[in-house]
Amino acid sequence: MTFMALMAALNVVFSLLSVLLPVLFFLLIFILPLTSTLVCIFCKKRYYVIYAVATIGLCLLINFYQFTEVISYVIPSIATGLIFGLMIERKINCFWIILCATVIQTVFTFFSFAIFEWFADRHILREIMALFGLSEFGFGDYVAAMFFFIISLIQIAIAYLIIREEIKKMGVETNEEVPSIPVVSIILLGLVGATIGMSFLYGPIAFMLFGFTVVIGTYLVVYSFSLKKKLLYILSGISLIVTILSFTLYDYIYVPNGIYLIDVFFVLEAIIMFSNYYLEKHSNKDKIE
Repeated sequence: MTFMALMAALNVVFSLLSVLLPVLFFLLIFILPLTSTLVCIFCKKRYYVIYAVATIGLCLLINFYQFTEVISYVIPSIATGLIFGLMIERKINCFWIILCATVIQTVFTFFSFAIFEWFADRHILREIMALFGLSEFGFGDYVAAMFFFIISLIQIAIAYLIIREEIKKMGVETNEEVPSIPVVSIILLGLVGATIGMSFLYGPIAFMLFGFTVVIGTYLVVYSFSLKKKLLYILSGISLIVTILSFTLYDYIYVPNGIYLIDVFFVLEAIIMFSNYYLEKHSNKDKIE
């Protein structure tokens, strides 16, 4: 309980400092998840709700006139800290920790922007798009969805690196092993299917799912190349050629869904890596027997 109270007090102090020195806000979004992660790992889980309520309540009390900032970084940090703590404690692979936390952070980022725009009467995304000369772009919602995803992924990745190094000093190790390739391949295929399905329902969400597909697919490709197998190089080359040829259909696909043709490459890579894993496993069994 003492440790939990100390971490809550640190959160409040950091929140107060961000009021006095707004530039510290950019550091807090990386530091605050650490305190919540430590509470989750070293304190009893049933007390986490008390810690969360106390932290949010005190931060709101201090930042009453800037409560949108509390919603923007304190509440998301408590949620992602819980995800980090639970998954690290259960030795879940860091790849999945970052992806799961990114999902949570993306949702909070979306609502944070919406709440800020509601109370401040400013459309931040329009201002950002205007800055890059995209004011007349007809798919602003798609850009917004990808923007939320990218900043959330970057934030979570940096926060994880900080947390990993700090908890290592306290004797807590993280799982840095390669995740199960069959599981990665199946999830990638599922995301591609979800992207296509969602593109008929709500495009911006489909675009966000496409972002997750690109991250997981890129990881799979990098892992494939790390194996240094000539056959995998050749198959990847064939997959790339097939993907390039598939772009001949681009003009027949509703804009901006044509970009999803990139998923052809990732689908083929997922099938290749899934097959390679089981062929290797079967081959090793034969050798043992």
